[in-house]
Amino acid sequence: ARRSADTFLKMAERHPKSTLSDDAALHAAQIYADVLKEDVGLRKVKTALKTLPRGDKYKLLKRRLANVSVSTNDMVNVATREQSPRDNETATKSNTKESLDALIEKAVSDKTHHHVVDKVEQKKPVKNHKHLQGVAIDDIRKEIGGNKKVTISEQIGLKVKKIMIDPGHGGHDTGAVGRSGTLEKHVVMKIANSVVAQLEKALPGVEVKMTRTTDKFIPLKERAKMANDWGADLFLSIHANANPDEHVHGIETYYLNVTDDKYAKRLAARENQESGDAGLSDLDFILADLATKSTVDDSVKLGKLVQQHTVSQVKQGYDKVHNLGLKKALFYVLIGTKMPSVLVETSFLSNRKDERRLKSAKYQKSIAHGIVNGVRAYVESRQKAYTALK
Repeated sequence: ARRSADTFLKMAERHPKSTLSDDAALHAAQIYADVLKEDVGLRKVKTALKTLPRGDKYKLLKRRLANVSVSTNDMVNVATREQSPRDNETATKSNTKESLDALIEKAVSDKTHHHVVDKVEQKKPVKNHKHLQGVAIDDIRKEIGGNKKVTISEQIGLKVKKIMIDPGHGGHDTGAVGRSGTLEKHVVMKIANSVVAQLEKALPGVEVKMTRTTDKFIPLKERAKMANDWGADLFLSIHANANPDEHVHGIETYYLNVTDDKYAKRLAARENQESGDAGLSDLDFILADLATKSTVDDSVKLGKLVQQHTVSQVKQGYDKVHNLGLKKALFYVLIGTKMPSVLVETSFLSNRKDERRLKSAKYQKSIAHGIVNGVRAYVESRQKAYTALK
């Protein structure tokens, strides 16, 4: 736990210009306070606070450190570091690759505190999920989440006021193509429209918005940015699946994490590649990782409920509905979102029966109904958990 806290603090200190450095500092403070019960570590974080940009976690971090006193020696150390910013910047740039690899490996290699790591490819930048063999995004989940059964959002009583629905693909990016020519981009738009209409009735008072309302191409990074800029509380990306094996069928939901599962990797590669994104650098991935750590528990809970209710709803009107479960994969559209986020693969266009169903307005509405039921169950469970804690 100490190594993880120290690592997050070092990342905040070494990359003070990043708007996500406050996220790293917050994680460090949470571990120092809740796990280690250590004032020395908290003083270090507060000392570093003055150098951090005012990101979305800055106010929360400041409140967390309000009762922490900083010594004169701590302030002298900060002043010393600030005397030669050019030297520090030069050193940081020259050692970024090496230092980040070392820091991440330290953060996730402590097996005694539930940290998991396989390998990090060091010779090439992370341009594709294939280059990253397995750094777990939720490696310190238990340490920053307090009660294992209660998420951070539930603990502080965050309400869901805005939901962003993302119909996958669009424009020149058709997505998957069914055996009879059905295009994924059209199917998911119809499902998304139904989800929005049903959400507005099921959750009155909650604003619902879509990343696209026409057949328009939007880069994956822009979709996450749209959700963040709007201040969305939930993000759901809707897709239709495909597989080389035409017999594969069913419904599955994903949350953001790196995986060793070959099937999930192939699926993520298809969804990522077809949108034409150049990929992410090592630093981009690590900073995005920090931004999602505080929401991963909520994403898992949201994903489970959406998957469960969608399958349950569809089974009421259709036979042989295969529940493929909740899984994890590195979907670029989820990287960088600062709220609980999931990606729903509604059914397989590569399967003849699933394709026929996906073309049907009745089936589209059934899928949408299930997704809405899952979202509503999540919103209600979050409020109930907070009420029980009061």
